[in-house]
Amino acid sequence: MKQRTLKEECQNERRKFKKIGQKYYHIENNEKLSWFSALQRCAEWGGHLVHLKSDEEWNLVKEKLEMGYRYWVDLNDLQTDNTFMSATTGEEAKFVKWHSGEPGPDNNEHCVELGRFDGFDMNDFYCFEKKNFICESSNEREELGECAGMQEDLWLKYQKSTGHSRELIMII
Repeated sequence: MKQRTLKEECQNERRKFKKIGQKYYHIENNEKLSWFSALQRCAEWGGHLVHLKSDEEWNLVKEKLEMGYRYWVDLNDLQTDNTFMSATTGEEAKFVKWHSGEPGPDNNEHCVELGRFDGFDMNDFYCFEKKNFICESSNEREELGECAGMQEDLWLKYQKSTGHSRELIMII
């Protein structure tokens, strides 16, 4: 059996993405991961956690989601409580679709999910909770360099604010 290179493995994983509207998405319904691990898995597949930008995009994506499932998106407030940033762009979220009463008052809920409520509104939740996730790519055939790993700056900010080590996070 021939061993595949890292690039070949990445390109194989890219085939999971399906076009919805103008972008490519992979909606992971089988594997549940923490927010950090989902961020890394999407990068390994040549994409990133979904970064929803409009009602139109949100409606297109939510039509494909499984009722009763909960999905990680790229938003978090790990750096500053209640300032939700995109892990994809590094900018403050311009589009949010919060469920009534969200984001909640719990200061330990830092990562954003879809699906806790009917209609797939957004909810902030505990980052280490294992959930399904949605990966996004703007181009299915985008040329891949080496597979991306975890976004180092996000890890460093999280480690600095919590004292958690990468080894602990990867085990969870």
